[in-house]
Amino acid sequence: MYNSNANISQTIINDNGSLTDGGGVYSGNSNVYFNDVIISNNQSAGQSGAITFESDIEIEDEYYSISFTNSTIANNTSEGPGNIVIFGPSSVSLQSVTIHDNILEGGEGSAGISSSGEGLLNLQNVSIINNYHYDCGFNDDCGAGSLFITDENLDDQFSLSITNSIFWNHRGNEFNIWINNANQTMDINYSNIRGGYDGEQNIEADPLFCDQGNSDFTLGGNSPCVGSGLDGVNMGALDIGCNEGQEWEIEYVAINSENIPLQYSLYQNYPNPFNPTTQIKYDLPEDAMVSITIYDLMGRSIKSLVNSQQTAGYRSIQWNATNIFGETVSAGMYFYSIQAGDFRQVKKMVFLK
Repeated sequence: MYNSNANISQTIINDNGSLTDGGGVYSGNSNVYFNDVIISNNQSAGQSGAITFESDIEIEDEYYSISFTNSTIANNTSEGPGNIVIFGPSSVSLQSVTIHDNILEGGEGSAGISSSGEGLLNLQNVSIINNYHYDCGFNDDCGAGSLFITDENLDDQFSLSITNSIFWNHRGNEFNIWINNANQTMDINYSNIRGGYDGEQNIEADPLFCDQGNSDFTLGGNSPCVGSGLDGVNMGALDIGCNEGQEWEIEYVAINSENIPLQYSLYQNYPNPFNPTTQIKYDLPEDAMVSITIYDLMGRSIKSLVNSQQTAGYRSIQWNATNIFGETVSAGMYFYSIQAGDFRQVKKMVFLK
C-alpha cells in the first residue's frame, strides 16, 4: 500500500513471497493500524520477510504512524536487513506483540526489528523470542537477534522506548543500537533481556514460558516476568497460561495412567541452531506408521530419519547433519516433517558450521 490510511484487524497474512521488499506487507508513506493480526511464513529475497514500512517525508513535522496491537509476527524469512524493517522518519508502536522464530539469512541487520533510526519506536509488552541471524552464527559482534538500529545521519531525531518486554533465546546480541547524538534518546526499562541490559528494573532470567518448544509463550505462574513490569504488570505480550512454565529443554512427565501422550506433537529441535547434532522429539498417542524426513529450502528430500511402524509413547531421534549418502550437508536452514496417521507437521531448523 502507498499513500494510504488503513485499519487491518483480525487478519492472517501468510505464505507470501517477494523478490524485493515486504514478503508479507509493504507500506510506503502511509498510516497503518494493525490489530489482532498474524503475519507468518512469508519470505523475501530483498528486504524484510514480514513487513517493510518506508517513509521519505514528514507531514508538517509529524511522522507517518504504524501501530501493532495484540498481534503475532512469526516464521518469516528475509535475506536482509530484517523481518520488520523501518526506513525513514516514522512513528512505530508495538503493544502486546509476539515476534518469534523469524530468520535473517544474511547481511547486516536483525532477524526481528531493523530500523533506520529516525522518528519514534515504542515497544510495550512485546515478546521477541527465538529469532535468528544466520550469518552471525555464534558471533556476538554481528547484527542482532531482536533489534538493530543504525543511523548514519547525525542530525536525525530518534526516540526508542521499551518497557515490560521480553527478549530471549537468540544467537548473537539481543540488541545492536547505534545512538549518535543528543537528538537521539533511548529508554529500556522493566524488561527481561538475555545477556542483561542497563536500565531501570531490567532482569535476566529464564522467562519460564508454558511450552516454548511448541511456540506457546504464555507465562508460567512461576515465571520471573509475572508482576515484574512497570506498576506491577507482567512482562511480555501474553498473560499467565499455566501453573508452571518449563525450562527450554523440556522434561517429559506422565500425563495419564499409562504414560501415553494424549495427542500427536512435534517439538522444536534442540539445540537450534546446532552443530554437529540435534535432537527431535515427538509424541505418539497411538500406534502409527511414522515418517520423519529432512528437506532443504528447495523442498528436496535430504534424508529420511524414520520410516517405520511405531508404538505409542514419547519418542526422539537425532540428526547429525548428513544426507542419504552420509555426507555432511551445507550450513543453512532445513525443514523437518513428521507424518503419523493423519497427523502432519513441519518445522524449521538451522545447521551451522
